Amino acid sequence: MKKNDEVLSLEQMRILLHISKRKAAWMLQNQVIPCIVNEQLTTHKYMVRREDVEAFLRLPAAEQRARIPVGEFNAGGAYRFAHPELHLKLTEPDRTAFVRYLEDFYASYPNALTPYDVREMTGYCRTTVNNWIAFGYVTSAQLIDGPRIPKQSLIQFLASDRAFDIRIKSEIHIELLHIWEKDMNP
Repeated sequence: MKKNDEVLSLEQMRILLHISKRKAAWMLQNQVIPCIVNEQLTTHKYMVRREDVEAFLRLPAAEQRARIPVGEFNAGGAYRFAHPELHLKLTEPDRTAFVRYLEDFYASYPNALTPYDVREMTGYCRTTVNNWIAFGYVTSAQLIDGPRIPKQSLIQFLASDRAFDIRIKSEIHIELLHIWEKDMNP
């Protein structure tokens, strides 16, 4: 490196690129961005020229992504369905049949569900259930000891395209869909 080049540390480069420390270190160790690697275990292990970082930033986004393995530091599959066979668009008769199926399947649960009940029924964590409430996917009433979700609201949501569009479904949700699919196609 020339003496008049501005030299960045790993942390400075990471902040400039808005990436994690792990991803930044991997990029430097694998020379995605040229650098000098000192074999010392300090914060200045890597010396990167600002010019090289800016050259990387000028690359098209597709080329930047191509230099980093899919799934290593990004969701990779976030734009693909984990179970494409479960990404369905129901016709109205099928949706009505699915609602009836869910009503029978969940008959043993109370009509006013706690988020814990919904978690048990669907396999989604409490945060996800609370997000469904916040975004209006399911209705709820706020009681002193927490929200109550009408079972019918949950069933309508689970039969909606939005629920079928959940990219990473819970194991319970997947199992429920497989059981329904088997019952529909004996």
